[in-house]
Amino acid sequence: MTAARWQRLSTKAYGLFLHLSLVALAVFTLLLVRDNRQLRSQNAPPEVAQLAVDRIVEPVAVTGLDGISRTLEWNTSGPDRLLLVFTTSCPACLQNQVAWRSLHAALDDDVEIIGISLDGPAATQTYREAQDLTFEVVMASDRQAFTAAYGISAVPTTFHIDGDGRIQGVWRGGLSADQIAEVEAVASRSQDLG
Repeated sequence: MTAARWQRLSTKAYGLFLHLSLVALAVFTLLLVRDNRQLRSQNAPPEVAQLAVDRIVEPVAVTGLDGISRTLEWNTSGPDRLLLVFTTSCPACLQNQVAWRSLHAALDDDVEIIGISLDGPAATQTYREAQDLTFEVVMASDRQAFTAAYGISAVPTTFHIDGDGRIQGVWRGGLSADQIAEVEAVASRSQDLG
């Protein structure tokens, strides 16, 4: 076999090898994409049911910053509550603190206002002190159970719940001036009925 013929053969073999390698890579890429989609669908968080006004919610298991656990119960003689759900790392929650402070100042005598952190005690305590929060702050004792039961898919979320545990209003995301007025109106209307 001559050197020229050997070189042509090895060039063809090399080209064939490259083509087969590209086909194999394409097949492996398609398989990886398919497997990735299957894994995403298996690991996707369950759909969170959005809570509607007038729905009655379950009591909330919380832990205070002092480490004492308790349950926020609902009863007809109890006050209406605003539950302010947040995380300590959420920029929208941080911006919403201004709105929540405003609501606390306007409604303090009429509605019990409780901030519920979805984070642990150290982060929550640091956040409360840094933000100088004047309303009570607790942590959800079981974050997953709480977010599932209350339909929390994002924070911040503001709930107005009457003494019976019936939702009077749900506001998701940062509160605008109009929404602050709406929360105040719902709380006032609820107090007039109660």
